[in-house]
Amino acid sequence: LSQYGTYGGWSEQRPEHGAYGRYDPFLTRRSHDNVNTFELWMRYDRGEYDMLKNRHGLSHEAALDGAWRSSVWCSEVNLKGKGKWAVDLKMPAKAGAGYALMLWPDDDALWPFGEVNIAEGVTGTNQVMTNLHWPDPFTGQPQHAPSFYTIDTSAWHRYEVELSNGKIIFSTDGVRRRTINSQFVPYDTKLHLVLQCGADKQALGTINPASYEWEDKFLLRPVATP
Repeated sequence: LSQYGTYGGWSEQRPEHGAYGRYDPFLTRRSHDNVNTFELWMRYDRGEYDMLKNRHGLSHEAALDGAWRSSVWCSEVNLKGKGKWAVDLKMPAKAGAGYALMLWPDDDALWPFGEVNIAEGVTGTNQVMTNLHWPDPFTGQPQHAPSFYTIDTSAWHRYEVELSNGKIIFSTDGVRRRTINSQFVPYDTKLHLVLQCGADKQALGTINPASYEWEDKFLLRPVATP
């Protein structure tokens, strides 16, 4: 689990899906306090917003998109899904950061099959979403089954998911949160852990970019894989 990569080192890559910013590989790093912990920073650059909007004439939204730097941690270890995956995670208390802790297929072409959202949401809301994605067997169109629970995401928690043939169990700190029974559980598919971060557009819709400040980090500690 110490083998990881980031997006954005070789091209412009963005969180998309209702998020501002682009991935900056320099914002993901090992913690100096604990070599098993990773820091994923997010940063809003007020000076860059001003330059993009007032010097280069970009729209408000385009300037915001350019002024945010986001981070991602992506395990380079791919394993068959069947078994238990566990991650310790501490998120910023400040509102506005979107996140997705998930299992993702080694072969991108399999998507939407293979994506399991262990914890997804926006900081400051304490609403955590679990989800499973799959292709409609008749149309091939992406389908999913989101469900939410409430927890203080600014505190350390252990987020767990256990996959078996036809079943997924989601837990937090050993407390079961949800069970999904589905033929689309990717238990026999090679998967890897990912944590993606981005600035949530809806949460930041009313900010004053001339005075706004945002710099904080997610703390991630991979614990177990099958």
